[in-house]
Amino acid sequence: MPMARSVRSNDPDRMDIRSRPADTDTLNAHAAAASLPESSMPGLDGVRVPRVQPLSYALIAFFLILITAMWYAIAHQLDNARDDAVRNARNDLSNLSLAFSEHIRSLAHGLDQALVSLREHWPQGRTNFEASVQRYQTAAGRDYNIQIAVIDAEGRLAYSNLNPDAKPISLADREHFRVHRDSGVDRLFISKPVLGRVSKRWSIQFTRPIPLADGAFGGVLVMSVAPEYFSDFYRRIGLGPDSAINLFRHSGEVLARSPPLDLAVGEQADVLLPASIDRVDSPIIEVVSPLDKVLRLYAIRQLPELGLTVSVGRSVQSIIAGTAEQRRSLILMGAGATLAIVAFAVSVLVSLAHRAR
Repeated sequence: MPMARSVRSNDPDRMDIRSRPADTDTLNAHAAAASLPESSMPGLDGVRVPRVQPLSYALIAFFLILITAMWYAIAHQLDNARDDAVRNARNDLSNLSLAFSEHIRSLAHGLDQALVSLREHWPQGRTNFEASVQRYQTAAGRDYNIQIAVIDAEGRLAYSNLNPDAKPISLADREHFRVHRDSGVDRLFISKPVLGRVSKRWSIQFTRPIPLADGAFGGVLVMSVAPEYFSDFYRRIGLGPDSAINLFRHSGEVLARSPPLDLAVGEQADVLLPASIDRVDSPIIEVVSPLDKVLRLYAIRQLPELGLTVSVGRSVQSIIAGTAEQRRSLILMGAGATLAIVAFAVSVLVSLAHRAR
């Protein structure tokens, strides 16, 4: 039986690996590589992938919280600025409505005193009465134009300082005549605006009855004031854009408005303000005007002894507009601070990433 021959090859690469000596350095290198974490092992392209450290996440969360807290503080500051503006506006409106109501009360009181004084001269004859009217107009020196007239007991025009020779037209249908004739009560009455049949102008009548010596009804003494007097007076105050001042009777008729509005004079107050505003519990309310759809803050003042109501309103938009400059400043500061924080955060994170490589 032929014996098997051992075949040797001279090619070192084909040598039996069992015949090779162990390469200690190579084995140690493989063992070290196996013990490394996967995230730090070299990739196929030979680029080492850095490990994101937990500190980076903590810093990102910190900077996000810082930016959120800053903008929350800015929003809170803006809300406080708006609340302060509205609170100051409410105080201003309350004071203005008080001032306007006192002005109307003073005007009505002065006219009432003049009515009581002048009516005493009517029974003394026309000449004496005209002289008294002249003295009153000279002494009063007011900046409003007053028409003084007398309506006799039958409702006919007996005297007018605008036209002493005016024909005795009938005014028996006028409210300010009927209220005195029918009630028998000696009191001041303030009419709704009426179009004068002699003056041909709108006017508000302040009237008193003229009692005769025996106490019988002898007619009505009338002092007429143009609604423009109130509108012009209110306009000079200068409350700002979209502001409105209204004077109306408790029965609802609008006596005057600033800015002037011809279509509203003599109409019901709900043309300018919501219905039943004279019965609101709060002296300051926030409502949308039915006329121009403007949201306003109104201060309401009642004059119960005169049967009148004064309302002073400012648009909410104009009130808030006063804080616009502060709002812009805070937003710009917040935007600048946000950019600075983001830039600083990026620089810190990049620095940490370089150290981790």
